[in-house]
Amino acid sequence: MSFAYAQPSKESFVLVEFFYGDPTALTSVKYTNLEEDYIGGYVSTPSMQITLAPNTGTLDGTTFKINLPMDSFTRPLSSTLPFSATYVRIREITRAFTGGPQATDLMHLIGRVLQVTRNYNGFNDRVLIEAVAAKSLLDTPLALPCNPDCIWNLFGRGCGLNIVSYRINSVPGASWVGKTLTCSHPSVTTGHPERYWHRGYLEREGVRVGIREWVLAAPDTFHLMSQPPDSWVGQSLNFIPGCDKTIETCRSRYNNEEHFAGTGYAIPSYNPILEDPQ
Repeated sequence: MSFAYAQPSKESFVLVEFFYGDPTALTSVKYTNLEEDYIGGYVSTPSMQITLAPNTGTLDGTTFKINLPMDSFTRPLSSTLPFSATYVRIREITRAFTGGPQATDLMHLIGRVLQVTRNYNGFNDRVLIEAVAAKSLLDTPLALPCNPDCIWNLFGRGCGLNIVSYRINSVPGASWVGKTLTCSHPSVTTGHPERYWHRGYLEREGVRVGIREWVLAAPDTFHLMSQPPDSWVGQSLNFIPGCDKTIETCRSRYNNEEHFAGTGYAIPSYNPILEDPQ
């Protein structure tokens, strides 16, 4: 089957593309405010409304707003069930009706979705998506916090541990009622220390659901941060352990004290300025 794309009916039009799902094979959804589909897979959505953030030259986190109708993408995105991290690009094409060298292609946003609101302002079957520029998410601190908890996220930058060595992939046989998941597979219920899965998460195709609590006394029960999405029914899940960011856990569970980045947990027995340890 082939499609013939008509000459765009507007001199200026917007192209919006969302990316979500498995980070190794992201799914793409595309919209345009043209009256007809646009080359590259952009689906005609004339009712789409875009509100651009003001260009102030700063990274203050002001959001870009995209108002879309309810469809197979925006419905699960705006539901109360977990959804994967979602990224977005907004482009504006300006050209003469005949095309030519005067055409411009302006990239307004490369960023990430922060908030989604269903039935925004009382309009049924409408979804408001708010996103910020990628640089606004850097959130680089000007100094290190001085507290006994490690500043690194487990398996993230600075931690020094490889997630591949600890995650358990494709675990079958999980079921749940609300936020309580039951899994009796021995790979996740045996051979792990107390609270091993506490603060970890379950993952499938880029969607993550945090594990609020897990104890050895009930190894097949996982109390979750939120209810898993319906698409997980009958599917295998990946289990990733967690960390409470204490020096004791870093030491005994992960043998990773050299990368521990907490402070104030081991005050020396002498004054390093005035005294000699000998």
